[in-house]
This record gives sequence, C-alpha cells and structure tokens, in this order.
Amino acid sequence: MLKRCSHFELEVHGENALKACELIVEERTKQLHECLEELKKQFAKAIADEKRIGPVDPHSHFREWCRMAHSDRGVGDSDAKVALHQIQAEAGYVYRADDRKKSSPDLDSEDKKTKDARWAHREHSHVLKKLEKELVGRHRSLRYFTVVRDLQQESERTRSVSCPVCGKEKLAISDIAILSSCGHMGCHACVLAKAQEEECVCRQRDGCTAAARTLNIVKADTLGMDEDRDMSVKHFGMKLEKVVALVKCE
Repeated sequence: MLKRCSHFELEVHGENALKACELIVEERTKQLHECLEELKKQFAKAIADEKRIGPVDPHSHFREWCRMAHSDRGVGDSDAKVALHQIQAEAGYVYRADDRKKSSPDLDSEDKKTKDARWAHREHSHVLKKLEKELVGRHRSLRYFTVVRDLQQESERTRSVSCPVCGKEKLAISDIAILSSCGHMGCHACVLAKAQEEECVCRQRDGCTAAARTLNIVKADTLGMDEDRDMSVKHFGMKLEKVVALVKCE
C-alpha cells in the first residue's frame, strides 16, 4: 500500500485506485524495457571488446559472470534469468558448462596495451553485474504491481491462482497472499511459513532468492478494491486516502 502511495503527490485529482495501479504498471514496464535495452547494449560491447583483445580467457570476470547466469545460484529470478539468457544468445554467446576446465592463455607475455584492454574488460563486467541486479529488481517490481492490478480487476489470471508449495489450486481471494518483495503469491499459510524462514514461496519452484519477510506479505482481500469497480471514483482507494489524510494532518 505504501509503495503505491509513494508513487503520487498528496494533491491529486481525477484518478482512482484502479487507474493509479495501471499507471504504475505502465511505468514499471517502460523501466524494464529501458533496462533490457541498456543490458543488450553493454553485453554486446563486452562481446565485441573480448574479440578485439585476442585469445579468450575462460576464467575472466566476464566469462565467470556469463556462466553464473546459467547456474542454480545465478540471477535469483526466473523471468530475469530467461531475459538474460536471451540477451546473451542474441549477442552470440554460447554457454558451455565445461568452459571452466579450459586453461587460460599466457597473459604474462602480452604487451601493456593488451593488458590494459583486459583490465578495462574486467571492469566492464561490474557494469553488467549492476545491470543484472537492476533487471531482477525491475522484474520483481513489475510482477508485484501487475498482480495487484489483476487482483483489483479480478482478472482471469487471479481466478486460477495456485500455491507453488502445497499445490492448492484456484485459491479464493481470501486465501491469496502476495510478497511485495518479488510479486510471487500462494496460499496465505504457505507464504507465511516460508516468509518466517526468510524465503520466497517460489524459492524451490522458480529459484527466487528475494529476501522475503513477514512484513512483505500482502493479503489479496486487504488491497482495498473499489466497490463496483467504478473507474470514475475520485480517489486511490479508501486505505490510501486515509494514509494521505494522516500525512496531511502531520
């Protein structure tokens, strides 16, 4: 609720809760696309620079980062992982699990110019790591607000929610819980149990490594859905309206 509230100024007119969430989803979608484009650009640069440097070092920071994205520990979000794999493939990178077994070229005999180029390439890997982290955050944020929007609108997607832990299907709205930290959802009992272990409810199924806490749990039936889904209502939902009123009083 506070995430949505922080998106807007205190003095607003002509919007409501459903429109507000739709606006946030549009903005998060745009931010995700921008992040993807920047990651494509920087990864393509890394591949091109590596080719110009000379013999590929299979143990370079860049190659280690590329392999990590294909490991069980890498990325930490299934959607971000798929996107990253696609970017790598489009740039011409081919993942091979046995690359780590190959020996490095003789780097000591290289001239200063080549060594400097390798160092710059190493530093560029840090740029890619930061973009990967941003990509994960963008996916999680968009997922969360998309789920909130769909629940408010009672879309077909939210009528067939199942729990990734216990397998219970077609959960009632009153039994659905969402994690604001990553947007994953399941039945309230399982989401709570996993959050108490500081683990996402989708950790085992999707490999989500988001740091879930009990305070991240949002029950679907507390989202403050507007009665009759009237898109002309002039507020962001009664709960947010009360929060804004309290802030104004301060």
